[in-house]
Amino acid sequence: MSIWPWSDLVSTFMQFYKPAKTKIRVLELGCGAGANIPFFMSLNIDYFGIDASQIIIKKLKKRFPKISKNLVIGDFTQNLPSEKKFDFIIDRSSVTHNSTTEIVNCLSLVNQKLKKNAKFIGIDWFSTRHFEYKNGKKTNDIFTK
Repeated sequence: MSIWPWSDLVSTFMQFYKPAKTKIRVLELGCGAGANIPFFMSLNIDYFGIDASQIIIKKLKKRFPKISKNLVIGDFTQNLPSEKKFDFIIDRSSVTHNSTTEIVNCLSLVNQKLKKNAKFIGIDWFSTRHFEYKNGKKTNDIFTK
């Protein structure tokens, strides 16, 4: 379980981040143990996180009570939280752990939830050339093992 912000995500985000007069909204897909939350909170960003784990979301709500309403249990390949749109939607190696169909569905949802000129940042996506690919079980989806 990671507790430190992912440096590749931080550096990529900072390439596009510009402080604004209105609060910037960020959604993290697969927020996990919340490693990136302190980084975004330090920038006074309106942070939202979605994760499938009830246990981890419950722990995050206790750890970050100021944003507890923004931490949601859910499947980001089926639905994204909040009626409002986001300036950034980020993913640090969560989306890649789904089938091609689920990834395509997720990216369609992401596209619908991004404001005009907003950014999707996806870090650490796997490919069929990934060293672990050969260890997976065959499925109907050639890209998923």
